[in-house]
Amino acid sequence: MSKTTLRILIALVALAIVVPAWAQATVEGTWSTRARENDDGRRWIQLSMQLDDDTGNWGWTVDPEDLDGLDFGDFDADVDDARFALVREAGTVTFEGRIRDGRGAGTFAFTPNAQWARDMQQLGFDDMSERRVFQSAIHDISTDYVRELQALGYDDLDQRDLFSFAIHRVTVDFIRQMNDLGYADIASRDLVTMRIHGVTPEWVREVRAAMGG
Repeated sequence: MSKTTLRILIALVALAIVVPAWAQATVEGTWSTRARENDDGRRWIQLSMQLDDDTGNWGWTVDPEDLDGLDFGDFDADVDDARFALVREAGTVTFEGRIRDGRGAGTFAFTPNAQWARDMQQLGFDDMSERRVFQSAIHDISTDYVRELQALGYDDLDQRDLFSFAIHRVTVDFIRQMNDLGYADIASRDLVTMRIHGVTPEWVREVRAAMGG
């Protein structure tokens, strides 16, 4: 065996050790969806997903542009072989099924991104379960998002904090705008509470203006 071959084998073994088992796993389940439209003509997709083992289900509103291979025209026709994907840094969810009368249903499979797994390990998140990785894709938790949060001083977030931020849309822009308004070093739990109750930088400015501040 040559030295080059030996080095390659050692590198492959090291990679297998570094990347956790869930980084190679596939999560599967069923999905259903329907198109929605409000009075001003804005259209969106309501998507529900259920894991095969019945250990979790999710439902949320999806921007049509986030689903590769699916457009609103599909909901106005009968599609027997609907195929589309939700592509995120954490991994890709592929959907197959059919669409009838503005509603769709079928099966999905999630395949994680091993590079995202390695990067998250380096950022301090090295013990995520399969479900957490899947949720990371659903909520679009990217490594850039985590790095920016850490650069803003939130470098001690655990998994629960991180997912609370993502679910309640505690964005980097929101934090920066609140900092600019004089509210620096806000505790992570307070940021989540603010978002739950609909606090926005615009609302703060309006309150200040009404109070003559």
